[in-house]
Amino acid sequence: MLPADSRFVRIVPSARPVLPGRWMRQHIESIIRQHSGPLRVLAAGAYDHALLVAYGVSLNRADCLAVHTYADNFAVCSAYRTSDGPSSAVALKRPGPSAQVASPASPTKF
Repeated sequence: MLPADSRFVRIVPSARPVLPGRWMRQHIESIIRQHSGPLRVLAAGAYDHALLVAYGVSLNRADCLAVHTYADNFAVCSAYRTSDGPSSAVALKRPGPSAQVASPASPTKF
């Protein structure tokens, strides 16, 4: 479903954000800084804008996609390193329609 080289980083690995100066915080920042591919932000509920800013990440709010599952609703947005600017964001690829239309030759029975 996702490219094999996708990398996932949970910036809040527990109930609280990681404090500056801690090894885990430095590790997360390093991964974000060194990642060469597109950045995405996935969240259930509202995005924590202040936390994203603390990690140097900004959302492209005009490029978000809702993902609905049986368990929860998520949103995924394209993002960029704040220092690189909005033009560095790589747009999301939009999926095709999720509903299938029956062809006249093989009508669906309800």
